[in-house]
This record gives sequence, structure tokens and C-alpha cells, in this order.
Amino acid sequence: MLGKCVKRQKIDLFMKEHLYLIENGMFLKESNTIVFVGGKERYRIPINRISAISCFGKVSMSSMIVSLFCKKNIPVHIFSKYGKYEGSFMPVEWTYSGKVLIQQAEYYLNKEKRMNICKMFVEGCKNSMSEVIRDYKTRKQFLDELKNTTFAGGDENQLRSYEGRLWQIFYRFLNANIRNFDFYHRKQTRRKMKLMH
Repeated sequence: MLGKCVKRQKIDLFMKEHLYLIENGMFLKESNTIVFVGGKERYRIPINRISAISCFGKVSMSSMIVSLFCKKNIPVHIFSKYGKYEGSFMPVEWTYSGKVLIQQAEYYLNKEKRMNICKMFVEGCKNSMSEVIRDYKTRKQFLDELKNTTFAGGDENQLRSYEGRLWQIFYRFLNANIRNFDFYHRKQTRRKMKLMH
């Protein structure tokens, strides 16, 4: 059993666990086992059952330990003791093998998958707009207008049109609620820029 300085959480289908280290300490390798030494206690790390490690506080490890984490595809995330993200060590196989790039290309080439991702981005944008609008007194009209604006389906151009309608509602809301701040549509002409409402 890992002691009080370690919290574990199951995160994937293979019953691997995400390991949270909340004490200062160091990783050591002892007879094909990784040991975390924190304070006066030593904790054996079940390396084959770990999917990722998050360290809160000061943790030191040798290049041999880093190499072992790399072989086992275990990312190590470093946070300050206050929870501020400082950086990560990602195994080479995850970062340079091209798996992410290949999957991105697969999604780009498959129109249905690409449209699903685009819809999620636009819906996330709509949700963010709604959250901003909720904080103002004149919100009812604009929230209703946002809620009633829906994407009926179609291709990328219709999705862009839907997103454009959302932004028009949001810009009108900002014009109505932010004092001395006008959102104009600018039109570039040959001689000078014209402001259009």
C-alpha cells in the first residue's frame, strides 16, 4: 500500500492508475523496482500499473528513472506545491512517433469526423458567449436570441454561417452593454477605412 503522500486514481480501461505525489522526495531504482523516498518513508511504485504521475512539490529523479518512465510510456507532470502547472516529461513514443499527426490527418480526411469536431468548437463558443451574457442585466433578449439560433445541419459553409450569426448576436450584446466601446465592422476601401454599422 502506498502511504499518505501518494493518492491514486483509476483513469483508463486497462485498470492503470494515475499516481499523485503530494510530498517532496526522490525516485530511486532498487532491484528493478522504483521507490519513492518522501521524508522518512519509502514507497514502492508499481510501475506496470501506472498510467501517469503528477508531482506536487519538489521531486528529483535520475536519468535512469526518466529512461524507465520513457520505456513504460509514463508521462510525468510537475506542479508547484500550490498546484500551478510547471511542465511535463512526455515519453518520446507519445510526442515524436507521429501518432497524433496521423490521427489528425484521418479526422481531416473524413468529412463527418471533421464536421463533428467543428460543431463542438462552435457549440463551445456559443456556451462561452452565453456565460459572458449571463452576468449582465439586459441578458434575457440576447440569451433567448442565442438559444433560438441553432445549426440545422449542412456543410462547412452553413456551419460558418451559423457561427457568424452567433458572433453578430454577441457583438450587438457588447455594443449594448459596454459603455464607450463600439464594435464596428470595418470595410477597407482604396483610400481609407470606413466604419460600417
